[in-house]
Amino acid sequence: MRRRAGTHACPSVALKPGSSQLFCERRFRAELVAGAAFEKRTDEAWLAVGRPDLEIVLRHPRRGDRLRPFGMAADVLLSDLFAAHRVPRARRPRAVVAELDGEIAWACPGRSSESFRVTERTPYTLHIFEEATEAT
Repeated sequence: MRRRAGTHACPSVALKPGSSQLFCERRFRAELVAGAAFEKRTDEAWLAVGRPDLEIVLRHPRRGDRLRPFGMAADVLLSDLFAAHRVPRARRPRAVVAELDGEIAWACPGRSSESFRVTERTPYTLHIFEEATEAT
């Protein structure tokens, strides 16, 4: 019998480009870049977006959440994605999901969605990352 991961709940928060927001004791920042920009890092999101006035929602994963990772033809369950990235079962409920227009664009730790792949024709690139916090 498989043991279910614990539950964890924080209210979702809105994050606007050019700002930072505290979510679940972690601070996330969103920056908007004109045109295509990208660095290959799984702990950050580089997402193609069509307009600068979007709102990002940060939340925790929900049962049944799906994402189509870069380079894949089909959606996968976030639970399977976390397992593939060897995220310990106890940490999975505290993972962070970024939604754009109701679609999961990034799961951290994990991957970004193929729907938001940056190409040479990308009008804007949204960069989402966790800001380093000072140790006290």
